[in-house]
Amino acid sequence: DMGFVLAALKLKMAIATHDDNTDLVAVTATAIQDLNKTAAKPNPTGPGTPTNPTTNPTGPKPTVDNTYGGWELSLQTKKYTALINELTTAYPKLSQSRKAGALLMLGRAHLARSVTENAEKEDLRDAGLYFLAVYVENDESQHAPEALYTLAQINLKLGNTAGYRQVLNSLIEMYGYDNRSDWVKKARAEIAK
Repeated sequence: DMGFVLAALKLKMAIATHDDNTDLVAVTATAIQDLNKTAAKPNPTGPGTPTNPTTNPTGPKPTVDNTYGGWELSLQTKKYTALINELTTAYPKLSQSRKAGALLMLGRAHLARSVTENAEKEDLRDAGLYFLAVYVENDESQHAPEALYTLAQINLKLGNTAGYRQVLNSLIEMYGYDNRSDWVKKARAEIAK
C-alpha cells in the first residue's frame, strides 16, 4: 500500500522536475522523506495485535463514510479538499475491494477541484495520476474503464492529443469485448471523429 503512495510521489517529483517546478520538487521530496520515516517506524501494537480504531493513536479516526456512496456525496456537496485529505489518509487501510473506488474518487475530486476558481494547476495532473493508478492497481476493477476514459480527457485538456488517442485505444483494446460499456462506446465514438 505504501509502495503505491511512494510510486505516485516519485512520479509527481519527475513531472515537477521536468516542468522545472522547484517548489513542488521540494515539497514532494519532503513528502517522500516523511513517508520513508513513517514506513520505518515499528508498529507499536505489534504484528497481529488487533487495534481499536477509536483508541489507536497511530491513525486518525475516519470521518468519511468509507463507502462509494459516501464518497459520491462528498463530491456532490463540493467537499473536494476534505475528500482528498480523508481518502489519502484512509487509502492504505482500505480493503483491496475498495481501493480502486477510492483512487477513482481521488481522481474525480482533483479533477473537480481543478475547475474551481481557486484551482491548483497540479490538480489536473494529480487527477490523471489517480485515474492511471486505478488501471495500474486493478485493471479488472469495474472502475478501470471510466478511469481510462477520464485519463484520456485529461490528456486532451493538457494538449497531449497523442496521449489522448493512445489511452482511448488502450481502453477499447482492454475492454472492447464489453460492448455494453458506455466508456468503450464513448471511446469508439471519439476515435471515429
